Amino acid sequence: MRRPRILVADRGSRLPAQVTAALAAADPAPEVAVCAEPSDLDGTLVRDGPFHVLVAGTALATGTGLARLRSIGEDFPEVSVVLAFARRPQADLRELVRVGAVDLLQLPVDDDELAAAIARAVNMAREVVPEAGEDHAERADAEPPAPDRQPAPELPLPPEEDGGRVVTVVSATGSAGRTTVATNLAAHLVAVHRASVCLVDLDLRFGGVAAAMALHPETAISDLASTAPVDDRALAGLVTRHPSGVDVLAAPVDPAAADTVTAEGVGAIVAAAQRAYEWVVCDTPPALTELALGVVERSHHLVVVSLTDRASRRDLRAFLDRLRRMQVPASRVQLVFNRVDEHDPGTLPEAARIPEHPLAGPAASGGMPVTAGATGPAAMEMAGAFAAAFADFLPPPPPGPPPSAETETARAQRPAGRRRLRRRRD
Repeated sequence: MRRPRILVADRGSRLPAQVTAALAAADPAPEVAVCAEPSDLDGTLVRDGPFHVLVAGTALATGTGLARLRSIGEDFPEVSVVLAFARRPQADLRELVRVGAVDLLQLPVDDDELAAAIARAVNMAREVVPEAGEDHAERADAEPPAPDRQPAPELPLPPEEDGGRVVTVVSATGSAGRTTVATNLAAHLVAVHRASVCLVDLDLRFGGVAAAMALHPETAISDLASTAPVDDRALAGLVTRHPSGVDVLAAPVDPAAADTVTAEGVGAIVAAAQRAYEWVVCDTPPALTELALGVVERSHHLVVVSLTDRASRRDLRAFLDRLRRMQVPASRVQLVFNRVDEHDPGTLPEAARIPEHPLAGPAASGGMPVTAGATGPAAMEMAGAFAAAFADFLPPPPPGPPPSAETETARAQRPAGRRRLRRRRD
C-alpha cells in the first residue's frame, strides 16, 4: 500500500508540526506537505499533488477561505478535506456543508483524535479513487511509454451467448437510492417489457432489497455462493418470488455470512442467473467493492445513481473518472440523478432525473415498486419518470397493451426460475 499523502494548509508551523507528530507512528508513515499561503493552495495541489487528504487550518476559516475550499472540492474531488479550526468559522452550517469536508475538528485537539480523523479521511479517499497518488509517485521512476503504444482497450462487451443481459446499479456514496432504482427497474422490465427478471442484492452486509419489497426470504445469496458449481436448479430453489413477478436473490440477514461469499461465487451466481432469465439486475454496495467489480465486467449496462448536492456530485466525478480508468465505455454508463427537487434542480449535467417523491421507493407502497402497475395520477407520474430514466438503455417494449392484472397475477404464480423466455434482441 502506498504512503498516504497529506497536505496541511495553514499559516504558521504549529498545525503542520502536530499533524506530522500525530502520524509518526502510522504504518506506512504518511508523507506530509505544507502550504503556508492559502492563496497558493490550488497551485500546490496541481504542482505537488495528488494528495489523499487536505487538512485545512484556521487560515481558511474565513468566507474567502471556505469559498476556496468549495472550489477545490469541485476541482479535486479525489481529495478528502478535514477542517481543523481554532475558532468558529465565519459561515453558517450550510456553508460548511457545501465545502464537502469529511470531518471538522476544534483546535486545540489531541494527537489521537487528529490521527483518527486523518486516517478516516485517507480511507474515504481510497474508496473513491483507490491508491490516489500512485501514478504521481511512480512517474519519475517509470520508463517513458513507447511512442507507438496504443490506448488501453475498452472493457469488452459480454458476448451475446452468455444469456440474459446484466444491469448493475452502482453509486459513489451510500443513501443515493440504488435500491429504489434497482427494484423499480426490475419491476419495470417485468411489467412493461414482459421479461423474466432476477434481482440480485450484492450489498451483502447492509442489503435492503428484501426489506424494501416487504419480503421475508428464508434463503440468501450466501447459501448459493457456497455451492460449486451453481446450477439453474440450485438458483431456482433460493430465489424468492415477489408479487410483481420479480425473482429476488436476497442478501444474507446475518452480515457475518457475507464473509462466505467470494468474487468467484458471485460470478458463478450471475452466470447462472443469465442462463435462467432474460434480465439480471444487480444492486450493489456504495463505491466499487471487489465483488462489485467482478459484476461490472459482466455488465451490459451500468446505472450510476447520484444525489444532486455538492458533496455527492464531487464524489460522482471521482467515481466516473474511476470507471474511465477501468476502460468502461461511456456507452454502457447511464447516469441517473435521484431525488431531484423539480422546483430547484440547480445546474445538472445532461442525465436522467428521478424527482423527489414519497412514492418513489417500494417501501412507501407496501413493498410494491411503483413501476409494477401504478394507479393514481401521482404514482403514474413517478412510474413515467422511472420509465424515462430507463429508456436510454433498454430496448423498446414489445408491441401491444401492457399485460392485464390477471396476466400479471398468473406470471407471479409461476414457479421461480422456470420463466426463461426467448430474449428479444434489439
